[in-house]
Amino acid sequence: MGKIKNIFNKVKNAVFPSTKAKTAKEIATANGEPYIDVVQVDFPEGDAKRGSFELDWNDKFIDFLKENGYTGKEDEDLVDTWFNDIARNIVFEANQADKAIVEAPTTTKSTKLDDGRKEYS
Repeated sequence: MGKIKNIFNKVKNAVFPSTKAKTAKEIATANGEPYIDVVQVDFPEGDAKRGSFELDWNDKFIDFLKENGYTGKEDEDLVDTWFNDIARNIVFEANQADKAIVEAPTTTKSTKLDDGRKEYS
């Protein structure tokens, strides 16, 4: 019975090919492009400052990371290192913006102009 079912499925698939739309990952992979996606984000109850991300990627993304100097025993090691680098860069850029605000002059200088106007700098 199993052989008959397999034959039927092969004929069915040949006559009625799957019309399922390809996913973004399948399209990127077919095009030989790197792909990375956040599949899910989880937060502990009542704690919006902590959480975890579930990521999905293709082999071309791993190749991209290796071409850019990332190393590791497992693909997950490369992705973890990359993700940590991204997070560090976000924190660094935010701190640089905060530092610029803190170091900005806190006083203004006003100069009287003609016609009762003032210029502030």
